[in-house]
Amino acid sequence: MFELGKSTRTDALYVTTSMEALNGAHFANKTLMAGFTTVRDLGGNPEAIYALRDAVGKRLIPGPRIFSAGSALSATGGHGDIDGVKPQLLKLWTPETICDSPYGCRKATRNAIKMGAD
Repeated sequence: MFELGKSTRTDALYVTTSMEALNGAHFANKTLMAGFTTVRDLGGNPEAIYALRDAVGKRLIPGPRIFSAGSALSATGGHGDIDGVKPQLLKLWTPETICDSPYGCRKATRNAIKMGAD
């Protein structure tokens, strides 16, 4: 969906989901041209990555086959959780797939699959 760079951390403030998907199309083609035919996304913006996955699957755009989890399942404070920003942004950006118990993680997993995760 993107390449790491100086603006990666602030891109969430400026790059729309639509633009993120279009950037993803660019990088999907670049990845395919590098010889990769299948990739996994383990924590992308669900709306953008599912649209990209589906567009590649329908052969609307060139790219490798994509298996996508959408938002990463993670414990509170874990790798997939948001940190280091103002509390107002934490509330906005914390994914619904943050879970802290077997039952909570089962529910988060089922909801992710319901929303389109592979």
